[in-house]
Amino acid sequence: MESEIVSQKDNLLTPSQQRAIAARGNVLVMAGAGAGKTHTLIARCLALICEENVSLDEILIVTFTEAAAAEMKRRLRAALEESDDPRSAAPLALFDAAPIGTLHSFCFKLVREHFQQLGHDPELTVLDEAQTLLLANETLEEQFNSHYENDDDFSLAVQETIRTYGGGRDEKIRALVWRLHNHIQTRADAEHWLSRQIEIFSNAEPVQWRQWLGEAISDWRSEWQPALENLEGENPKAAECLEILRKFRGPELFHEILAADGRENFPPKKFTSLREPLKEFFADAKFLNSLTATKAADPLAEDWNWIRGHVKTLLQLTAEFAGLFSTRKRSDGVLDFHDLEQFALKLLWDYQTGRPTDIAKRWREKLRFVFVDEYQDINPAQDKIIGALAREGKEANRFLVGDVKQSIYRFRLADPGIFRNYARSWRGENGQTIPLTENFRSRESLLDFVNSLFEPLMREEAGGVEYDEEARLKFGSPGTRRQLTVTESPPPRTEWLLRFKNNRAGQESDDDGLDDLEEVEREARMLALRLVDLRNSRHAIWDEEKKEFRAAEWRDMTVLLRAPKGKAEIFARQFERAGVPLLVQRGGFYESSEISDLLNLLQLVDNPLQDVPLIAALRSPFVGCSLDELAQIRLLQKGRFWFALNRAPSASALPEETREKAKKFLERFARWRRIARLISLSGCLEEILAETHYDDWLLSRPRGAQRQGNVRRFLNFAGQFDQFQRQGLFRFLRFIKAQREIEAEPDVAPVAEENAVRLMSIHQSKGLEFPIVALADLSKNFNEQDLRGEFIFDERFGLCPRVKPPDAGGRYPSLSYWLGRRNQRRELRGEELRLLYVALTRAQDTLILCGSISEKKLARVKSDAISTRQMLSARSYADWLALWFRLRHPEIVIENGAQGELPHLRWRLVDDGELRSAAGPGGGPRETTDPRGHGDPMEVFPGESRIGSPLPDSET
Repeated sequence: MESEIVSQKDNLLTPSQQRAIAARGNVLVMAGAGAGKTHTLIARCLALICEENVSLDEILIVTFTEAAAAEMKRRLRAALEESDDPRSAAPLALFDAAPIGTLHSFCFKLVREHFQQLGHDPELTVLDEAQTLLLANETLEEQFNSHYENDDDFSLAVQETIRTYGGGRDEKIRALVWRLHNHIQTRADAEHWLSRQIEIFSNAEPVQWRQWLGEAISDWRSEWQPALENLEGENPKAAECLEILRKFRGPELFHEILAADGRENFPPKKFTSLREPLKEFFADAKFLNSLTATKAADPLAEDWNWIRGHVKTLLQLTAEFAGLFSTRKRSDGVLDFHDLEQFALKLLWDYQTGRPTDIAKRWREKLRFVFVDEYQDINPAQDKIIGALAREGKEANRFLVGDVKQSIYRFRLADPGIFRNYARSWRGENGQTIPLTENFRSRESLLDFVNSLFEPLMREEAGGVEYDEEARLKFGSPGTRRQLTVTESPPPRTEWLLRFKNNRAGQESDDDGLDDLEEVEREARMLALRLVDLRNSRHAIWDEEKKEFRAAEWRDMTVLLRAPKGKAEIFARQFERAGVPLLVQRGGFYESSEISDLLNLLQLVDNPLQDVPLIAALRSPFVGCSLDELAQIRLLQKGRFWFALNRAPSASALPEETREKAKKFLERFARWRRIARLISLSGCLEEILAETHYDDWLLSRPRGAQRQGNVRRFLNFAGQFDQFQRQGLFRFLRFIKAQREIEAEPDVAPVAEENAVRLMSIHQSKGLEFPIVALADLSKNFNEQDLRGEFIFDERFGLCPRVKPPDAGGRYPSLSYWLGRRNQRRELRGEELRLLYVALTRAQDTLILCGSISEKKLARVKSDAISTRQMLSARSYADWLALWFRLRHPEIVIENGAQGELPHLRWRLVDDGELRSAAGPGGGPRETTDPRGHGDPMEVFPGESRIGSPLPDSET
């Protein structure tokens, strides 16, 4: 946020910012990336204090994370201290008591003040996400076990649902109940919504489904008609289907469409080429036709009665779980984040009258203004809380700031539709919607590329916002940032490095191991060598503090990945080989080799009869067995590996060195198990590390300081767990499992080496900015796992199941499943598009796009306009870039060795031959592997990169 701070120091305010500061009533600020939204919020707060004599404790300032709240406090305090207005001194005395913080901290304060009214213990503790999940899993286990033990009607229905939709196992059903519970708890009318759903599925007649079917057919026609119109000129079958779509309305519509399908109805040798673009069209027609009622059957009613009992059971299970979970938390004297919101709602809103409570009215009298940052990440319950605290009518006082284009927390149940609704309704008498589009972060050339890319891609029906004049990013403060503006012939500051997948460039296999690398490893090497080029060429970037250009250093470069899990170590190894220091910004903590070693060992201490953790521990540096030694031990005895290992110290068939390793480990292990029962978990870990010198050994490894720091983080984490209720090794391991499920990790420990390239996820980068950003792994497919399960959950269509007819092995989508999957795919694409926007707008000076793509796929892209269907059919960021590239530059041929420079982009196709030549004579350095065989290089790769030429330096 450096650019916002500079703007504040220079007291620069755009006309839009001034309008936002002066506006009264309900105000929604749509702030684009780098537009100085926090600076605007702080400036408005100062104006109220200094110009309207508003007391600081009369302004509620809310955000959604502790880090954001701390930054808000720091900047507001600094602004008050730097102000020349004498009226700014008084608020400093009230600062610590001012209502500035997260929404959850405000709710917690409210709940503690009214604990008697809620029937709670005044000494409440708030669980974090992992602690909540651990307690929830224990509650679910008790709940399901009780239904296995009972034979009442409901328990029998639960057992039948587990057999039908869980294959006899309850893991998926438990996960579904937990997911339903979380979603319901974010609603403003949680209990009413759940009871209404149970009522719907108690009805023997599919009233809602019949309404949805009519709407689905109408929407399907509207969606496909323009798509067929675009195809009719070059595809006679599309023209034929378009005519059918225009001519028929009733059930005969689908009969005619399906009659037009079939190989015999296509011209010879053109079946594949003509039908491929219409594949989904025919599939949809077939599905909708299968639900059309006839005199002989009513398929919709039949499906409804096959699934409604199971869905009702799941909803009742969820309601039962909510009660059990609430009782468990109340007995433990704890709350989770959902409780804070729901209890605050009970205190602030009376659902019987539909009006705010007396408590809410008192807060309304006290609070003259309500400020909320990052409102695009709100959920319905939170929105209701803010609405209960805010005034209405002529005294309306909400000031909401956000950017729907940066709403990327759908997995946390954020609802960007709430922000969109305010943007539509707060116009004229109802309020004001003010766009902030001036960007103070990036070069003008970068903004030109971002605008060029998102104008054809981002639209209301996919992404949640039309990329129109209100959304376009404009270069802010051109008078004071002349060095970063576009000249008459601007050099592009965006580069696209791409390679064709599985391309060997006709080269013979060398000894450098390149042919054994996965695609992501090739891409990581390609990017690492490009970054070496930038540093060696002294690529110039603008230094905002010194107001001059300087050569880029490693610390100026950041690599962003959509999902670093499982790939961070690959990038670390390839960057190490290229001599590029890399600091992984959280992410992949539990997958790192050193933490994996410790977790495997702890699993064994808990229960040694686990083959996978045991073999991993023996392979680790704690023992150092080779694969041959493990195979020899395996042959000693059938059954559990543990029993074979216990025979190893006295097995004459084994080499003496192997026998000694086994003997030493078993002696140590027996001692560790005994210690684990006597002292704390952290104390046990300290004993293990002291005896093995494991953390000292890590310092001799590549990235040793970071590895040792990870071990210290893990040790501190175990120490914190020692203070929990019902602590112990077994519960700690379950807690770690819960941490991994929600992808939560211990806080980052500082690493001594700071001059390094950083690697982080796009989510982690939100709110930050970096001189050089490399967005890699662009060809990673979007994660559609949730669209392939037995159930899909959708905001509009609710719980959507597949249909499993009785006494049949197959399953097929119900109408709600088909509709929910289409809607969720659209929502997923919108979220991914917003993530891409966040990633590309982090760059201040230089942007590098790095990805692999299929040669056939790129050649197949032909477009003079990007349709919504094309946008939604993309499977990766690379697909969207290919669509944009072909739209803007259809004449360019991309082949091996090709490169070019466009108005906003420099691109280059890198083949694997260039990666080989970059390795130097002999195919690269010799590597020494660690005992587990991961192949972490012990020797730094010297390679001088030949990947492209340096990006043009600034006009110094």
